Amino acid sequence: MDLRDVPERSGRDTYMIVVLLLLVGVPCFVFFNILTMGLFLYLIAAGIGVAALAGVNYLLWGRSFTRETAWEREEAEMLSDDQTETWSRQSPAGDR
Repeated sequence: MDLRDVPERSGRDTYMIVVLLLLVGVPCFVFFNILTMGLFLYLIAAGIGVAALAGVNYLLWGRSFTRETAWEREEAEMLSDDQTETWSRQSPAGDR
């Protein structure tokens, strides 16, 4: 599928998303907050905290690990390229 085939969103689509969020999302949030006596807010805060810790973990460890293992990925790509070249040289195109 080509990116040019995807229709652009109109202002009407965005408006409908906002209205549905307000009409469905806000009442659900209030309902769950009343149902759990405020615990729902703490659950949301905990989820945001876990997401923040995951982001910090990626910044501290993930990026450096990705950079340290870049040579392994390059080596694996070179090996796969060599194997495909060997395979194409061993079998002539007429045998297929």
